[in-house]
Amino acid sequence: MGRIDAIARECIRDIGYEQDQFHHETVEITNLLHKQSAHIAQGVDAGENKDEGAGDQGIMFGYATTETEELMPAPIHYAHKILHRLAEVRKDGTEPTLRPDAESQLSVRYEDGKPVGVTSIVLSERCTLQLSYAIGVAKPLSIYVDTFGTGDVDPEKIEAAIMRVMDLTPRGIRSYLELNRPIYARTSAYGHFGRAPEADVGFSWERTDLV
Repeated sequence: MGRIDAIARECIRDIGYEQDQFHHETVEITNLLHKQSAHIAQGVDAGENKDEGAGDQGIMFGYATTETEELMPAPIHYAHKILHRLAEVRKDGTEPTLRPDAESQLSVRYEDGKPVGVTSIVLSERCTLQLSYAIGVAKPLSIYVDTFGTGDVDPEKIEAAIMRVMDLTPRGIRSYLELNRPIYARTSAYGHFGRAPEADVGFSWERTDLV
């Protein structure tokens, strides 16, 4: 039984759970594996003159499609690929702020039974931050955080942390992101957001250095 527990802990460690609330070294593992019923074993276990029997009754289905090389439907195939890539960049340090337990979902458009495009992608490790200001008042009147059930920290703690790590007055934001610089002409094409921060402070609002 100890070996089974060790395998379970190694799986949890490999996924990336090392948080105080759920850590591969301290998680409590309940092992409910037990031997097969003696009566069922008579019909299941192989013997000298008997082949191994089915372990339970049931109907099995198999499915394959030529939509992908793996013979899997395109939506689940690409959802798996996204999560696999997410784990890669988390583990190799490319994106150290990512955490485990992400989810992905794709909506794929089909024509004549073939996938021809993706209409939407959902990837959840997601967070919405709302700041409310009033005219003439420097500090925000309120801060609201929603992690949509994907976080491992209470949103109220995140809200408090945001207030501590950055001056959220207009002057404070402008100073921290160095916004009083000629960095805006490049935002006239390809959008303002989702762009990599640049060496001359262009797109500084995309940095994740306060995480």
